[in-house]
Amino acid sequence: MERTRPLLYPTSWIVMTRYTDNTKNKKKDTLVLSLPEALAKSPLPVYSAVADTGAFVDALLRASPGKKVTGVTQWLSFLGLTEVLAQVLGKRVEFVDSAVSDFGMGDPDLDKDYNDMMGFCVEFGFDGGKVDKSVLQPSDLGIPVELVSVKEWFEKQDWESVLETE
Repeated sequence: MERTRPLLYPTSWIVMTRYTDNTKNKKKDTLVLSLPEALAKSPLPVYSAVADTGAFVDALLRASPGKKVTGVTQWLSFLGLTEVLAQVLGKRVEFVDSAVSDFGMGDPDLDKDYNDMMGFCVEFGFDGGKVDKSVLQPSDLGIPVELVSVKEWFEKQDWESVLETE
C-alpha cells in the first residue's frame, strides 16, 4: 500500500449516492414509505446516474486534483424524495414508521449490515460529511456543475410503466 499511496494523492473521487432511477410503489393514489423514522428523515444525496454523472466527472477533470466530492443533485430524506415524487404524480404520501430490523433482506447478516449502514448515515451523514470536512459538495469545486433537479428528473419519467398499482 505504501507504494501506491503517492499515486492516490492526486486522485479525485465521486461518492456515488442514491439513484433516482431506483424508485417503485404499489398503491394507486398513495406512495407508501415504510422505514424507521430516523432513517426516513435523514438527508441523503440523490442524483440521476444517467443525467448527472458526466457533469460530475467533467467538473472533477476541470478542478484541481485530489478532491472527494459527493455526487449529489439534491439532499433529500427518503420522506422528502417521496414527497417530491408524490407532487409530480399528484398522489399523497403515507409514512409508516417501521422497526429498524424490518428491512426484510432475507438474510440476517445482510439485515444487520444494512442496519449498521443506515445507522452510519443517520449519525455521520451518507458520505461521512458530518465529521469529515474533506468531503466536498459540487458547489465547493468552484466550477459550475449543471445538474437535473430531482423534480425535473421525476417529471421526465414514464411512471405508468414503472409503478404497479392495486
